[in-house]
Amino acid sequence: HQLNKRIDFDGELQRYRGESKGNARTELDIPNYGDPFNDVGKLCMTAWENGQFDSAMAHNRACLLKERDILIKRGFREPDELKFMKQK
Repeated sequence: HQLNKRIDFDGELQRYRGESKGNARTELDIPNYGDPFNDVGKLCMTAWENGQFDSAMAHNRACLLKERDILIKRGFREPDELKFMKQK
């Protein structure tokens, strides 16, 4: 499948640091795309660890579609500056 639209991406999807994908999805009227975990990624990790691979993959597919829609509808913001931490 193709969008027939070129999108250059080098930034953050969130409008502000810490914005959840669920909030962006609601604000932009983006569908849930059958996400079995309704934007709660932690549940996906648990499902994967418990061998529920179909649910985990359905969540990841839904996330990619939601992220595509966010980029199309509002673009992206410049990424936060990286801060390197010294190991102790």
